[in-house]
Amino acid sequence: MSADFKKMMEILRQQRPDLNHDSIRDMIDEKKRKIGAGYLTDQGALFLVAADLGVSFENVPKLSAEIKDLYIGAKDITLTARILNVYPIRKFLKKDSNVEIRNRTLTVYDQFSSIKVKLWDDQVDLPDEMNLQTGKLLRITKAYVKSGLDGKPIIHLSSNSTIDAIEQTENTIPSVEAKAITIDDVTEPQENVVIIGNLDSSPRISNFNNPRGESSRALQMELSNDSNTRTLRVVIWNIQEDHLPKVFTIGTKMRLVGTKIKMASPQFGNGDLEIHGDEGTLLEFREPQTEIEVMQLRLISIGKESTRGNTDCLALERNGNIVFLVIDNSLLTSQISSGTIMECVPSRVLGSFIMFSKEDSYLRPEDS
Repeated sequence: MSADFKKMMEILRQQRPDLNHDSIRDMIDEKKRKIGAGYLTDQGALFLVAADLGVSFENVPKLSAEIKDLYIGAKDITLTARILNVYPIRKFLKKDSNVEIRNRTLTVYDQFSSIKVKLWDDQVDLPDEMNLQTGKLLRITKAYVKSGLDGKPIIHLSSNSTIDAIEQTENTIPSVEAKAITIDDVTEPQENVVIIGNLDSSPRISNFNNPRGESSRALQMELSNDSNTRTLRVVIWNIQEDHLPKVFTIGTKMRLVGTKIKMASPQFGNGDLEIHGDEGTLLEFREPQTEIEVMQLRLISIGKESTRGNTDCLALERNGNIVFLVIDNSLLTSQISSGTIMECVPSRVLGSFIMFSKEDSYLRPEDS
């Protein structure tokens, strides 16, 4: 039993003298049973029990612990962890003053668990200034823990907090490579997963409105195991297209760093589990990526214009394969119609799903 746990028990019993040690122990065990003993330590369960009872742990001394021991309300913590994901900077305006606020999130892990670290204002530039990338070891000092919107603990840094990159000396925290699992290893929902699989279908990018009501985009695809006997649906939400490779080749081996395993959606799933990621998820390819080349396509049909300024089309490659095109309306001139043979350079090739944007692609009828 740690000194912090003992101190917390003392504080709880001082504020709730009607409870004895055994009754508190029963509540801790019940909380762990409901949430899952593998996901919650005695100390974490005790904090949740205290929160239910209206007890505060303001006087708990400085905490230096592993991630699994952190609890909402912990102060002046020191933590050694490895980076899993570095999220992009997010900007928004305060409603009362229209002052711009910036924040950024890191996901870090140790040998037992993982947690998010929230950076604010000037702190958001630290990952770029310090070249903090996936796999690097960090030491965070003088931080504190608050509740996130989902009720889970999140580390915050004060003006006195520090983040230091440390050398790869003897350390028990596994590397990102060591954390990786395969499609066959996926057996239950879990978070902050590194997973390896083979691209099994043409990815596609779709539009949606995120929880903040903002227009965003999602990448959807499927990953299979090496024997091609199991395939899982993958959805990466809020993607940053400039961070995606230009070409996705079906059959290539991929590693996704920082994903969540969830039960399949009744609408889209096949009853199996699914892999979900977000703007912090890192997509890595084991083979060198192909560069976009000039293509020749014969247009089969032109669909209706969408409300987002694109038109869906069908075309034939020179080898006879049918491909699906998403073309910016500004590229569709009067010279392009069904049957037109085009020389073109797309902006992105996602298997048989090919995208043309006005910024970095062109279409030109061959007989023009």
